[in-house]
Amino acid sequence: MSRPLSSRGIRAGAFILSILALFAGLAFSPYWLLLLLPFLFLKSGLGFPEKFAPRDERELLLNHKIGHAAFFATYALILLIFISQRRHVSGDVPVEWVLLLVLPPGFYFFGDLAFVRGLRKAGLAIGWALGAFWLLFTLVSHGFTLEGLVESGIGGGILLTTFLALKWPALGGSLFLLEGLLMIPFFLRSGLNASTKFLMLVILALPLLLSGIFILSEKLRDVASR
Repeated sequence: MSRPLSSRGIRAGAFILSILALFAGLAFSPYWLLLLLPFLFLKSGLGFPEKFAPRDERELLLNHKIGHAAFFATYALILLIFISQRRHVSGDVPVEWVLLLVLPPGFYFFGDLAFVRGLRKAGLAIGWALGAFWLLFTLVSHGFTLEGLVESGIGGGILLTTFLALKWPALGGSLFLLEGLLMIPFFLRSGLNASTKFLMLVILALPLLLSGIFILSEKLRDVASR
């Protein structure tokens, strides 16, 4: 009768497969690199926690520190590569670089806020940050011109919705969802190129939807608990 695989055996096998996937991705086809995702998912403890999750407080603390160190090291490397490539290059920043620079710290900060402080505070923080960023970006790009004032209405509207969500969560959360849903057909039908459409959906529509979901889910949970 075969014996079940131990936690150490599963980890060792997954590590070996990840090395092979990395080699195949660099030497043959980049699609082999996608096989790294299951290994990273399992190693994070999100899948099969009884096999991969830290087993005691000391291991949990070490795993926490290693995860933070890996994130900061990776993001520092992204910044250094971006700075080195953009020193003598003018023009718009490519979409891939915008995603690499914005999404990792966004997930890190707002994810931590959602798990530690609660979904409502995370949703409000997304609204404040997104509205302020869009307003500042518009004014820096266009100044106090007619075009700048019109586009700044998006940031102002997001800030107003966030204020409403602070006072009336059900109303503000519903408006966030509505705004995010309306952004999807607006950008898909726009004359922007495909990469810019994708960028706008990721950095504008998606945060609005997440903010609405976060605020409404906590509101519904509070109502259900009464």
